[in-house]
Amino acid sequence: DPVAFLNGIRELEATPVPSGLDVLELGNGRIYERTTRPHRSDGSVVGRVYGFRDVTEHRTAEEALRISEASYRTIFNSASDAMYVHDPRTGAILDVNQRAIEFHGLSREEFARLGIRAVSAGESPFSEVEALEYIHRAAAGQPQLFTWRARHSSGRMLWIEVNLRGAVIDGCERILATAPDVTQRIEAEAVLERSQGEIGG
Repeated sequence: DPVAFLNGIRELEATPVPSGLDVLELGNGRIYERTTRPHRSDGSVVGRVYGFRDVTEHRTAEEALRISEASYRTIFNSASDAMYVHDPRTGAILDVNQRAIEFHGLSREEFARLGIRAVSAGESPFSEVEALEYIHRAAAGQPQLFTWRARHSSGRMLWIEVNLRGAVIDGCERILATAPDVTQRIEAEAVLERSQGEIGG
C-alpha cells in the first residue's frame, strides 16, 4: 500500500526514534527488511537514512521449513510403525511416537532415560555398541536398513526392521529411525527352518 508506506515514512521523520527495523511485503510478492537511522550534520538531525534488503528467499525458506516440520510432526504422530528420533553423535533418544510407546511398553521419559538400551536386546550383535555404529553410519550420510532384536518392557523379545536416515528436525540434525514390527515374520521363518531341519534329519 503506497499510502501506508508514505505515512510510515512521515511518522518516522516526525518521531525522534534513533533507528528502526520493519518488514515490507510488496504487491509482487517480494519481501524487504527496511532499516532507518537519523542522518546528522554538525550535531543536528537533518534527515533520515533508509536501507532496504531483499529477504524474500530467506522468508520463503523459513516458511517451507515450518511447513515441512509440520508435515513431519503429523506423519510422526500418526505413523503405524514405531519411530524414534536420535541424537546423531550420542545416539540418545530425543523423541518417539505413540506406536513406539505402545510397542515397547515404555513412556517417553523412560525412552529418554534409557536411551539405546530401551530398543536393544542387550547382547551382541543387538547391543548399544552395534546400535550406535549404525547411527554413526547414518549420520555420515549412509542410510541403514537392518533387522534388529529389541525388547518389550515385560522382557519379551521383539523383532523390528530398522530404517535409519539423517533428517533436519526443528532446525537440528537428527537421525530418524522407522521400525515396522516383523516379529511374526521372523518367528514364522524360525519355525519353518526348524521343521525343515527335522524333516532333513
